[in-house]
Amino acid sequence: MTTIQSNLHNLFTSIFPDESQSPSLIIKFLLVLEAENLIPLFNVNQDQNNSTINAFIHTQNNEIIPVNNIILQCLKQNQSPLFFGSNFPLELTHCLNDTIAFNSFLIFTQEGLLLEFPPSKFNPIQNQEKYQLISWDYWENVSLSFAKNQPKCTLIFNNKKGDSLKINSVLEYQSETEQIEQQLPLIFVYFIMKKFWKYVKKYRHEKFFVFNPQDFLYLDKDRLTYFIKNILQNINITETDLDNLIRKIQLT
Repeated sequence: MTTIQSNLHNLFTSIFPDESQSPSLIIKFLLVLEAENLIPLFNVNQDQNNSTINAFIHTQNNEIIPVNNIILQCLKQNQSPLFFGSNFPLELTHCLNDTIAFNSFLIFTQEGLLLEFPPSKFNPIQNQEKYQLISWDYWENVSLSFAKNQPKCTLIFNNKKGDSLKINSVLEYQSETEQIEQQLPLIFVYFIMKKFWKYVKKYRHEKFFVFNPQDFLYLDKDRLTYFIKNILQNINITETDLDNLIRKIQLT
């Protein structure tokens, strides 16, 4: 059995807050989602009940804000996100020329990507709101690339106008375990977005999506607890499992 252990804070602490083997659980979680072809949705609605997942992000000013507050502010309704995390290094390019680099939280919603723009001359939304939504319709494709000379991966959204958004993994690590751990969020998000992208293509520029409930795994705190104890804890990760995940990335 391959075990990846780390006590470092990472983007999955909201999902697996009490687990010291969080990276191993993340890989197991991803293997289950791939095997069952499911897209996870996380209940972060604080107004519902005690089973809500405690989800927070850090802003550029180091404010700690509930994920659901930003969703309500930007989308004007409660919505379960696909994923969320803080302090992603981003590179936003306009028409292959102008590029700005900044760090921001990211909340992957069913409508698009929520983030915090710095003041700049290029903004796909063209408004002055502090937190903003880039609709999935703005992008044509999503891909994941790995650097050749360093343990770094990049999630890339682009369109036909030459605009792109590159989301980079963090290059702060001291061990091989940390190298793996810090690439896991983007690897996880990539597999989720590849499944979700069929809806983006099918309903591009439509006012609403029609989702197939069988494609989604709705998770709150209680369901996550059951999922961890009764499913994930019983899975052994093998080298073949990891190789197959990487091969899937290479083939897409």
